[in-house]
Amino acid sequence: MSIKLSWKQPKRESGRPLDAADIDRYELTATLDGEAQPVAQPAPGDLTLTVPATEPGVYAFALVCVPKRGEKSDPATGSVELFDETKVVTLDLTVEVIA
Repeated sequence: MSIKLSWKQPKRESGRPLDAADIDRYELTATLDGEAQPVAQPAPGDLTLTVPATEPGVYAFALVCVPKRGEKSDPATGSVELFDETKVVTLDLTVEVIA
């Protein structure tokens, strides 16, 4: 299973779009149920990133744009909860005869 993150081209406070050539880097952080997780970093021209999701739980992400000139953005955040929907394989059943 995986999670697809997507975002729009960053803009400055003035409303002008920030070209990919003007982006130094993105800083992406991820947590699973509050615990920090390693995550790939998007390239300056990217507007999507797919990350693996190997465990059920709440995945939370924060993405910051760091321009070559000026201050970095406030973090854009989002989260998603993945449930364990695998087949139940452990089921204990006791059968007794009661007289």
